[in-house]
Amino acid sequence: MEPLLIIAPSGSGDGDELGAALDVLRDRVSIEVCESGGPGDLDGILHRAGTRTIVVAGGDAEMHAVIATLHRRTDLGAKTLGLVPLRAGSGFARSAGIPTDPAEAAETLLTSAARPMDLIVDELGEIAMTLVEVGSGARMSRPAGPLLERLAPLGLGLVTHPLAAVVEAVLPGVVRLRIEIDGEVVADMDQRILAVSLDNEAPAGLVEVTVTHATDPVSRLSRTPARLLGRKPDETDVTVRTGSQVSIAGEDFWLRADRELHGPERRRTWHVESAAYRLLAPPEAD
Repeated sequence: MEPLLIIAPSGSGDGDELGAALDVLRDRVSIEVCESGGPGDLDGILHRAGTRTIVVAGGDAEMHAVIATLHRRTDLGAKTLGLVPLRAGSGFARSAGIPTDPAEAAETLLTSAARPMDLIVDELGEIAMTLVEVGSGARMSRPAGPLLERLAPLGLGLVTHPLAAVVEAVLPGVVRLRIEIDGEVVADMDQRILAVSLDNEAPAGLVEVTVTHATDPVSRLSRTPARLLGRKPDETDVTVRTGSQVSIAGEDFWLRADRELHGPERRRTWHVESAAYRLLAPPEAD
């Protein structure tokens, strides 16, 4: 197997979680562990990565930072990446089928072939690995974001999601938007939109776009239990399409790309970069 360059958050050292993964790897592959304390460190580490496989030790934020930096450097297409989650709740790990236990994830690195992964990219070069949210969900993440950062190391980050879902249902951020998917208008400024999501789990080269139209508070609250369980509610007020390019324009809106919050915005366009990089992960389920 090719040597591994492992990028870990500053201060993680050989902590219990990272140590468990390193114990699996050390006798079977050549590794170098580098700690990154911010964008400056990360850029320098990636500059000398060479042809080595880059393994991110951390969560969604660390994985997003590495992919975004490589994309900005135009180096992403030449790289093979891996992930060892260091804290529970890595949405990217779950979507890719990577175990959230660090030792099991390390074993997956050694036994998996690299598979191509799509990437969502906007006209400014900002990326999303898994999901872009526009509207109410992104707006409600503004106060929840700092709280999530404080609670995540304590294992309590999940308690903020039920609160955010309930508040979103009662006090939504409704906006009027024009939404185009591959040139087709699926909503115009005469419609009130609660939320839009671009999900990277669609077939290769496409995103699944879900447009949720504004409804009354009782209907929104009825959808909350399904959302808290990670399921898509049975809704009649949604439009679902797939496409390779999505444009949104209209009233001021907030958006969240993975966990990166942006806004307020008036216009943004995203496209899918097919097979943008390779990831060491189990094969996709049929």
